[in-house]
Amino acid sequence: MSIDEDLENWLSNFPAEFSYATFYDFESPEEVFLGCYHVYPDMKVAIVCNYYRSLRILTNEATIDALNSRGSVSPNDSQRLAAEQMLKKLTADICASVPPFLGYQNCQKSASVVVGTLLLWPLYTCAAQNYVSPMTRNWVMLQFEKIGETMGIRLATSLAEVLRAKGEVTVWDRTEAAKGQDLYRQVAWDNLEEW
Repeated sequence: MSIDEDLENWLSNFPAEFSYATFYDFESPEEVFLGCYHVYPDMKVAIVCNYYRSLRILTNEATIDALNSRGSVSPNDSQRLAAEQMLKKLTADICASVPPFLGYQNCQKSASVVVGTLLLWPLYTCAAQNYVSPMTRNWVMLQFEKIGETMGIRLATSLAEVLRAKGEVTVWDRTEAAKGQDLYRQVAWDNLEEW
């Protein structure tokens, strides 16, 4: 929570040119997430904002996981509710930044392969979190497919396939699996004397 607070304070120091304009279009749900998209003054600004949001998604997700692990958290716990609301807002903001960079209504000049590549991490952070809705995950997979097809970034197509096949694959999943293997090895080694 203190890390998230530091990140929130950091946001207050963003220069004025880091602002964006908000537009609405409820007619193109495959291109515009929940009918809202953002137009940034510069691609670099959007990328910095999205990486900032990705960090906050990770910290808020960790907060919810920690609160859940205490076992005594009620569904109405104010810290948990605040973190869940922040996850939804950050996810929506990342998704809202994407349409202009994928050529939606020619809002900005077409994104380069570099920009397409830099969109992958924030989008993956949205789709791989434990608390994301299936609708959001599906929208992100669709964007990965567009990035893969229009920009030739195979990693984007692969990420869509991974998310589709497994639902989610995160660093945390791999870490937990590795811990389980280490525990198994330790138990086997400890019991070696009994054999």
